[in-house]
Amino acid sequence: MENTGYPTPLDAEQAFYAAFERADADAMRAVWAASEDIECVHPLGERLRGDDVHQGWRDMFAEAERLAFHLSDRRAFEHDGLTVHLLLENILFPDGKTEPLQILATNVYRHATDGWRMVMRHASPAPAGLASPPAARGAVH
Repeated sequence: MENTGYPTPLDAEQAFYAAFERADADAMRAVWAASEDIECVHPLGERLRGDDVHQGWRDMFAEAERLAFHLSDRRAFEHDGLTVHLLLENILFPDGKTEPLQILATNVYRHATDGWRMVMRHASPAPAGLASPPAARGAVH
């Protein structure tokens, strides 16, 4: 597995969601900075730090079905080598019948000498009726 960062924060984010959709813990680990300073909060979950972030993804992928994401309402803020993406995740289930789950996510990327990597993520359930779910069933990045 390649151990370099990504050329842009958007490239890192696309790799993040591709790893999430494939439930690929190794690919997910490659998106994150190699640092004990990384942190992640899954919806309704506890705050994970350092290696616990990677174990959290492994645990989640071991138990979960594969999901697809339609991302919308992305806002990006960049300053001093950090980029913050605020977005709405419409999570699509493979059965095609379950209503999409809406999650508000904040993804933070840091630029280092090897490129951009994720350093923090916080995700929480979106309030009901925040935005319309996507009409099409399928992954859109």
